[in-house]
Amino acid sequence: MCNIKPLCPTRWLIHVPAIKATLEQYSPILKTLEDAKANCSPEVSARASSLLARFRDPLTLFGLKMAQDVLSPLDSVNRSLQSPAMTVAGMLQCVKTVKQHLQSKRPNDRFAKLLSEVERQIAEYELDPLTVPRARKPPAHFCGQVQAFHTTSVETYYRIDYVKLIDVAVQQLHDRLLNCPGLARYCQLESTQPLTGQLSYVVCQYPELGEIRSLQTQLDMFLSLPEITGSAPLTLDICTGVLRNMIPETRAMFSNVESLARLLLVNPATSATAERSFSGLRRLPTIC
Repeated sequence: MCNIKPLCPTRWLIHVPAIKATLEQYSPILKTLEDAKANCSPEVSARASSLLARFRDPLTLFGLKMAQDVLSPLDSVNRSLQSPAMTVAGMLQCVKTVKQHLQSKRPNDRFAKLLSEVERQIAEYELDPLTVPRARKPPAHFCGQVQAFHTTSVETYYRIDYVKLIDVAVQQLHDRLLNCPGLARYCQLESTQPLTGQLSYVVCQYPELGEIRSLQTQLDMFLSLPEITGSAPLTLDICTGVLRNMIPETRAMFSNVESLARLLLVNPATSATAERSFSGLRRLPTIC
């Protein structure tokens, strides 16, 4: 039996491991709460009784299954984005892949399969079956004289919530990452890096890179170096390594290229390493 996971070990990770562990141990959790309710002190028994009622609610199991299905792809992309070698272009490509995957979950047959699995587990754990809540009549100024729609189908009713969850995730990916002007600008800067030697208009927005013609000349010379032409595939790490190993006199010839490499190295594709460092520092007062 695996252990219950903490809900959020870092701010970068979603609660998928905890959700997965809870679903895998749902039956032992019910049994443990029942034992605590019957045999523990009044205070613990009251808390266990409250949790037991929550876990015996079929909507809890159904909500966990929906959360696992939608959040698992987001957890995967979050782990990928924590790589120190992640670029903005690579990050956006990962996000596009996850967005397409989430949108592929919208068809009815995928939700029907999820609902069938939940209903099987509800019967296995002897929980109450899923039902459609009592319909509420909306205000007249919302629907006028037309009779409001009320579904009597469990699948139709809960599929609406499932699609809402998918749509919120897709919209947040689009608004926060794919449609971010700052990230688009950094992608353009990455396309002018020493790997390609191609410059774009975005270079003009960074005066620290110097005059464009001088930068282009230095890039052409830099890409013709034996250390660069003999490397395949060429990466930013290789370019920075070549600059680092140059003698000061030769390195001074590529001052603008060095400025471009430094600018790309502080590219904010991920701040996970810094966040983990500060999280570790906060534990020091507790340890001491």
